[in-house]
Amino acid sequence: MGVPTDSFDSPLPGIDAPSLSSPAGLQANATLNGRRAVVLAINLLTWGLLLFWMASILATGGWTAADWVIFTCFVLGTPWSVLGFWNAVIGLWQLSRGRAGLADVAPFLAAADGLAPLATRTAVLMTLRNEDPSRALLRLKTVKTSLDATGEGSAFSYFILSDTDRADVAAAEERLVDTWRAVDADRNRIVYRRRTDNTGFKAGNVRDFCERWGADYELMLPLDADSLMTGGAIRALVRIMQAHPKIGILQSLVVGMPSRSAFARIFQFGMRHGMRAYTMGQAWWVGECGPYWGHNALVRIKPFAGTV
Repeated sequence: MGVPTDSFDSPLPGIDAPSLSSPAGLQANATLNGRRAVVLAINLLTWGLLLFWMASILATGGWTAADWVIFTCFVLGTPWSVLGFWNAVIGLWQLSRGRAGLADVAPFLAAADGLAPLATRTAVLMTLRNEDPSRALLRLKTVKTSLDATGEGSAFSYFILSDTDRADVAAAEERLVDTWRAVDADRNRIVYRRRTDNTGFKAGNVRDFCERWGADYELMLPLDADSLMTGGAIRALVRIMQAHPKIGILQSLVVGMPSRSAFARIFQFGMRHGMRAYTMGQAWWVGECGPYWGHNALVRIKPFAGTV
């Protein structure tokens, strides 16, 4: 998905720029409008049938005040379930089509398979505030190791942006970063900075990064303290952003990591097997714009910094 940057020329032969969806101009508005009309129609039809079914049940024996309350709640709550159902159905249909379905939903994905070396400088950010620094930095080091294994590690720098206000945690952060930098040949691309003024917390921390270092990089990859991404996935996202400079934000599908608790494992299972279909279905009619989760996504710094 993307955010608007500047005006653009038409990248598709025979299609004028005004007829394309913004911001990247990779899908025709007429196509997306047709899909949205279909989704609206099937959702309204399904919702109407469910309301008729519920009304027929509640009307048995006559309407009471409780029946009206139940029906009102049903009217207001059902659309979200209906939309989720049809998103999943459309997503399963697209997934069953393989690469053709992916191309239909996200045509920019083709750029991920390119072989050209990365020419874009990317800053990988991890924001911390009183988290366990050993676990957080282990994840960031894992990300770096995975990126280095792709052969494109030199295109990335790493920033640990701390808002920690506990002296013991801050001391541990500094010690662990110093230890990491002492044994890593890329120590000049590993930066630790802790703010004493925590204005805005995470958002303020990212703003501070943009003001201090943003001009040195084209892209940034914000990570939470519990985030983990593979080098291959990050490289693919950068290749897409490099090939399509009008994409402002490109987000990966976030799924839960394995956990010891039963609830977390069930939640992880549902995300891994349900979110893919749901997001594919949503992207089919939403197009190049959608919800941004705030992390695990590449952000083009210049247009982003211009809005903060």
